[in-house]
Amino acid sequence: MKNHLRKSPGNVPDGHQKIEPKTARTLLVIAAARPQLVGEPYRLKAENRDIMLVIDISPSMLQPDLSRTQRIDRLTAVKAVVGSFVQKRTEDRLGLILFGTRAYVQSPLTFDKNAVAEILNNADAGMAGNSTSIGDALGLALKNLREEKEKNNKVIILLTDGENNDGSLSMAQAIGLAEKEGIKI
Repeated sequence: MKNHLRKSPGNVPDGHQKIEPKTARTLLVIAAARPQLVGEPYRLKAENRDIMLVIDISPSMLQPDLSRTQRIDRLTAVKAVVGSFVQKRTEDRLGLILFGTRAYVQSPLTFDKNAVAEILNNADAGMAGNSTSIGDALGLALKNLREEKEKNNKVIILLTDGENNDGSLSMAQAIGLAEKEGIKI
């Protein structure tokens, strides 16, 4: 008898291994799904940015201001303007920080612009405290952008109506840190 036809103890020819039934079923399911390469992977354009939206939700944002036709509070105006801005950012990743006395990351950088808009629309004035910690909010935005190593095009958009009157980091210190990191505010 030739050596390659000799049977081993499990009725499996030498040089071959037995396939477990679960593995065989899994391979059959994958084969039945007929995986196909549809096309080239989608590449993001080089112009995309990482944008952190830093928005003041202190009670002073409830002050009414004039719009084109009516008086609306500042926070409502910001929600409308930022909502429109967010929907136009097709290639950029957006993050959201809301602040008052304290700053809170509401959304890390994401391509999910609908989630960012929804979170902002659900924000109420005073949720983060009654004072304005612009420096701390900028510092938190810098920390989040700094963690993203691969991009050079990083931007912070700050929307506030007040002055820095609380927090441990001054606005000047935060701006200095942003300059060192090459992040635009």
